[in-house]
Amino acid sequence: MFIITMMRILYVINSFGPGGAEKLLVNFLKEFTKKQHVAFTVVQLCNTNTVDAYVDELRASGIEIITLGKSVYSPNILLKLRKIIVSGGYEVVHAHLFPSLYWVALLKLLFKVKTKLVFTEHSTANGRLGNVFSSRRTFDLFAL
Repeated sequence: MFIITMMRILYVINSFGPGGAEKLLVNFLKEFTKKQHVAFTVVQLCNTNTVDAYVDELRASGIEIITLGKSVYSPNILLKLRKIIVSGGYEVVHAHLFPSLYWVALLKLLFKVKTKLVFTEHSTANGRLGNVFSSRRTFDLFAL
């Protein structure tokens, strides 16, 4: 007899502004809701949009969205994210875009969070790829 347990995943993105990464995540999450053995929540670091078309679309699909504040650069993000991860019992945190991926890596480093991290950089044409603090090798230290 097999016991299937529910996997808990937290997705982190800067906001649900009108962009390609945001739309990709929305489409992915709507399909992912069909999986019965996975539960997930989405955190947007801030809400800078006057129109929340993506947020409304996700909520209509039964997806929980948590907005942390007004700025993606607020240090309070670390404490809020830590509280969400620990209290939610998430096994995986999947971060999309800069600075979301920096916040979750820093969170793991400072607070020794045991949750596995996955990073998705949606652009290959940026200066972060050659930076020592954001190179693939640096993120490999924190991921899985």
